[in-house]
Amino acid sequence: MADEFATDPAAAGLNQAVEKESAPRTFKVADIPDMLLKNRKLLLMAASSLLLLGFISLLLWSTDEPYRTLFANMDEREASAIVEVLQKQQVDYHLEAG
Repeated sequence: MADEFATDPAAAGLNQAVEKESAPRTFKVADIPDMLLKNRKLLLMAASSLLLLGFISLLLWSTDEPYRTLFANMDEREASAIVEVLQKQQVDYHLEAG
């Protein structure tokens, strides 16, 4: 009976399938999502999105320009007129004496 399995093509295919399953698998980075459970995939996507959002926020924050001097050596009357216009237009400003 053992000889029947040796010559039977179906049995030979089954033997090869068993050998492939028992052979050590090679690890590929592309296989990681398939190995994770569905909930873990969702968690991985959410964490990746938060990381990307944090990076974009940091990038925007770091490119924010500080206040610059627009006018200098002005008398008080001119400065108050400019401040009044900035307040009407709701523009943030920083006023220093001098």
